[in-house]
Amino acid sequence: LKTLWGEYFFDPKTQKIFTKPKDNLTPMFVTFVLNNVWDVYKAVSSKDEAKTQKISSVLKLNLTPRDLDLKDPRSVLKTIFRTWIPLADAVLSMAIDCLPSPIEAQIKRMVQLWPRLPPRLNDEWYPEYVRAYEAVERCDDSGPLVVFVSKVFLYHEEYLSSRDSSQPTSKFIGFARIFSGKLRRGQKAYIFGPKYSVESQEQHRVEWQIDELYLLMGRAIEPIDEVPAGNVFGLGLVNGLQEHILRTATLSSCPVCPSFSVLTTMSSPIIRVA
Repeated sequence: LKTLWGEYFFDPKTQKIFTKPKDNLTPMFVTFVLNNVWDVYKAVSSKDEAKTQKISSVLKLNLTPRDLDLKDPRSVLKTIFRTWIPLADAVLSMAIDCLPSPIEAQIKRMVQLWPRLPPRLNDEWYPEYVRAYEAVERCDDSGPLVVFVSKVFLYHEEYLSSRDSSQPTSKFIGFARIFSGKLRRGQKAYIFGPKYSVESQEQHRVEWQIDELYLLMGRAIEPIDEVPAGNVFGLGLVNGLQEHILRTATLSSCPVCPSFSVLTTMSSPIIRVA
């Protein structure tokens, strides 16, 4: 796979790979990937039914004659590519192979996630503070609970399979990630606002019961009873919880957990809209 990218050229006659262009050879990515994609485009765009069916047969695509007889070539192309190289599988595989696991990632992000130890902290709470810090660093689901809600969005319950018709048709849900511990329905946790400071413990802090947890599945959500460390999930802002989480918030079982803030990145956007 290393030679698939960059200046590598494959000679089908000698079955050898060269690092410099030879004759009319094209880079290996063009030979093995782009040329095949382009052949599909040319066959469908020119409405060459025989070649399109042959390509479908060679690629072992389970397409019906109805799929290939669509009048719009773009619809045929979408059908072929969705069956041959589905985008969802590629994105999921890339996330699994390239992104670090929560256990690996949190160690590297601790400098940005967790502020330095406060200069003035009561000796009574210092061990709890350190214990929560170490649990977040290890992504330990047996440690103190630490959750960060990064944003709040409005969800229409028409996509919720277990929706009660007597309840409101929409609700606010917090997009959250649990860094340590486990969060269960009915569990009480401290909620820290963005302005909370460990030195002034009583301000911008409230204890509240968590009643609704959701598994986020694209457009749909599924109610769940428990979330372990390392996962993202939806937090139902119901029964007064929406008054304490307006945009971002930190939840913890530790009363002196610092309030997390949204991470800012220095990367520039790939696409800009005028």
